[in-house]
Amino acid sequence: MSVLAGPVFAFGGLLGVAGVLKLGRPGSARNALEAAGFPVPALVIRFLGVGEIVVGAAVIAFGGSLSAAALAVFFFGFAAFAVRLLRRDRSASCGCFGRRSMPVTSAHVIVNLLGGSVAAAAVRWPTTPLTDSVVQAPLAGIPFIGLVLLGGWLLFIALTELPALQVAMRETGTEVTTPAAVATRLAISESPNVGKAQLVQGAAPSASGAVHRTQPGRIR
Repeated sequence: MSVLAGPVFAFGGLLGVAGVLKLGRPGSARNALEAAGFPVPALVIRFLGVGEIVVGAAVIAFGGSLSAAALAVFFFGFAAFAVRLLRRDRSASCGCFGRRSMPVTSAHVIVNLLGGSVAAAAVRWPTTPLTDSVVQAPLAGIPFIGLVLLGGWLLFIALTELPALQVAMRETGTEVTTPAAVATRLAISESPNVGKAQLVQGAAPSASGAVHRTQPGRIR
């Protein structure tokens, strides 16, 4: 079993999850592409989601150099897109995971570069299918599967919760200090019913949907 098997399967699973979430909620990715200067219809986003699912499934089910090369293309492409989005609009959603998407940060660049590098290495040293790797792993492959799932979950956290914390830390004089609050602000900023001026001035939504002003610099 290749030493790259675990990381490659984790990144393949992450890509597949991203594809599923894009199919369900293409709006976030569409807004991200528009912010980066690439306006496209929702149908294109769904095709992208299908491509992510296919490549992620191929990496896990078949392994090999070809699927690893496709995985590398996706993640290096995502890294380049994140860099462009950072330069154009740092407040824009990354568009990675549908409603779970967060504002783009350096974490997106780093994780995607890591995924592309791992996949590129797997082109040179291909992995076997997941089923073969499980057979070759000790203890019926149960610890191996657990580590792959854990790795995929940590990567998901690195692209959702970590960016939210980065945004909260770089925002001074606002009430946003949690990932959920950052997600709420992002949803409001994309809503046609709430002006951006309210966000800039420190307005925050209540549970009923009303907008209340908070004192600058206070942490909730």
